[in-house]
Formats: sequence, structure tokens, C-alpha cells
Amino acid sequence: MKSHEIEFWALRVLEQIESKQRVEDLRVELKSEWPSDIQKTARQLAGHANSARGENILWIIGADEGRSVVTGAAYEDLAKWFPQVQSEFEGLAPSLTDINIKRKDKTIAALCFDTSRFPYVVKNPVFGQKSGGPVEFEVPWREGTRTRTATRSDMVLMLSPLIGMPRIQVLSGELRFIAASPHTGNPHLELMVLTYVSVPDSTPITFPFHKCSSILTIVGHAIPDALNVRLTTLRVRRQQL
Repeated sequence: MKSHEIEFWALRVLEQIESKQRVEDLRVELKSEWPSDIQKTARQLAGHANSARGENILWIIGADEGRSVVTGAAYEDLAKWFPQVQSEFEGLAPSLTDINIKRKDKTIAALCFDTSRFPYVVKNPVFGQKSGGPVEFEVPWREGTRTRTATRSDMVLMLSPLIGMPRIQVLSGELRFIAASPHTGNPHLELMVLTYVSVPDSTPITFPFHKCSSILTIVGHAIPDALNVRLTTLRVRRQQL
């Protein structure tokens, strides 16, 4: 990802934190300060990268989701921190793009990891020690916000062929109230949303009309299928991402 894309992603996450929304998920990890346990951090990063299966992941150093605050972090610590983390990997670690972001009076470090060369393997820190056991390496896996050893099912999922996800950008939207008349029938709402869909590869995509539905939410009450759904293709363009 480009630096401005990482910055936008990080700022959007920080806004969610300050709005007391939950933000940690498959692709985002928050740390209030630089993790000091290098071996644990390497295992956590490897598990996060493996479960992302090629998607970029974002670590933000200097934000606390539990307290919904931006705490800030000393950016210059990255120069000595990341090489230590890399040394705990067997062969290869996720590549890093980092940027320094100002948020109000705080500075946070946004770390974007490219996970495209998964799977990632970390060293067993007790291998070779007394009662350390015979296991030399581990393939970690992230489940929710927990890191565990990958199972056979996880490995099958990780190594199965990847299908590029289309990217959908909302260009515009318009909601209109149509009054009752002999031509329009009963009064109703009409919502039109114009989107741009970028397809990353040659994999066909479909929008199954019979599975399309709508939900209208008014003051906390959801009304299923309140809007009739109609799909219209204005232009199709295949774009290599």
C-alpha cells in the first residue's frame, strides 16, 4: 500500500477508537506502547499475517482500544524494535511499511505489513533447552484476537488458492420520497446508489439477484425488505489491481 493509503486507514481507525467503536479485527491490531516481549510479538505477528492470507494488516502503536484513547508512542524506537522481531522468524518475516502520524497532540506509529509471502514460521524459544521438547518451529494462527498454533484445517485454508476480492467504491447515493399518484401508486421511498467495482483478476463475479435484500433502519429499528432492490449495470470494466 502507498503511504497516503496507510495514513487514511490509520486515521479512520483512530476516529473509530475515539468514538468508542470496536476496531480490532482480522486486519487491525492496536498497541498502547511498543511490545517489549519480542518472542511473543513475533508469534502474534506471524499468526496475524498467516490468517490474513495475503491481505495487508495494520498495527497501530500508540492507541488503546480499551480506554478509547490515543496514547502516542516514540516513533524512533522502531529502528531497534523491528529487527529484533524479524530475528524470531524462520526464513522470512512480513515486509513492513511504516509511517509517523500526528493525531491531535500525540504521535502514533502506523505499521503496515505485506503478508503476501505467507506462510510465516517462528522459532520455538525453548527449543534446545532442558525439557524444551523436540519442536523447533511453529506456524501460528490468529483466531479473533487470540494467537494459537495452526491446525491442519488452518493450513489447508491458508494454502488453498486465493480468490481476489473485488473492491467496491460508493460514488454517490440519493434517497427520494415518491408521493402517491395514479402513475407511482402508493407513496414509497426510492434509493439509488452508484458504485464502482474493481475486479482484481480474471475470476468471474456475480451479483445473484435472488439473494439481494434491503434493510431500512429508523431510530434503532430495522425493517427488512423495506426497499425494492433492482440492479442495473451501467458499465463493466475489468481492472488489474
